[in-house]
Amino acid sequence: AAGLPGLTPYAFLLWAANHRPLGSWGDTSTLRGFMVHFLRKEYGTFQLYSGADKSSMQLVEATGHYLMYLAGDGLYLGVVPLGVGLAIALGSIRRRSSPAVVILGAWIFYLVVFHSLSNLPIHTQKIFLGIHMR
Repeated sequence: AAGLPGLTPYAFLLWAANHRPLGSWGDTSTLRGFMVHFLRKEYGTFQLYSGADKSSMQLVEATGHYLMYLAGDGLYLGVVPLGVGLAIALGSIRRRSSPAVVILGAWIFYLVVFHSLSNLPIHTQKIFLGIHMR
């Protein structure tokens, strides 16, 4: 029940489709059109880029860029708290009820899933690296 408010943008999308707004993202007035939009079928479900240019090393390359820019984006001030937090999290893994285990697991899950599915050709064009970083 707590997740229902997160679905309100999709309810609005169904309502707004009947008003035919300019610049809309496809016809969402029918269930088929809505599912095409929701599943991103024009781009590939769970894919960011519609082109075929995808590196087989996307996960490794994208995660490397993420870690490389992590320190600079935090003005190098976040490295120490990050290290302390990781040390505490790794030290508390023995206790299964530790919230640090959940947070660390969510972060690793995000890194693996997002960087494997983000099929932007970051190795060929810098603009795609900038988009990926955002």
